[in-house]
Amino acid sequence: MPQVRAWGGVDVVLDTVDGDTLARSAQVLADRGRVVSIVDIPEPQNLLAAWSVNATYHFLFVSPGRAKLAALGRLVDQGKLRPVIGAVLPLADLTQAHTLLEGGSAGGRPRGKIVVAVHPPD
Repeated sequence: MPQVRAWGGVDVVLDTVDGDTLARSAQVLADRGRVVSIVDIPEPQNLLAAWSVNATYHFLFVSPGRAKLAALGRLVDQGKLRPVIGAVLPLADLTQAHTLLEGGSAGGRPRGKIVVAVHPPD
């Protein structure tokens, strides 16, 4: 993880794992980075290391459920729920996808999701 900080760190850590991820995230964050967690915190964690990088923590508490996921799937199947796709790029152009996310292309950031198409090798 020290290598990540040596390269400037990351802007966002998405915690979907639990455990000590919240506390360890500060080790890879860039200055003023963010940690977004969707997992419940069963016990308090020491987040003092986050102060050294002016980190912001965001918590989204969700209650997963098969019925909700199935309902979303039905909406997708019926064409009532469709993501807006702004660009589709092959995995080989991952650098360009990041550039688009950062709004660095001549046209700015595309409206909608940027999809990276991953295809198995031939």
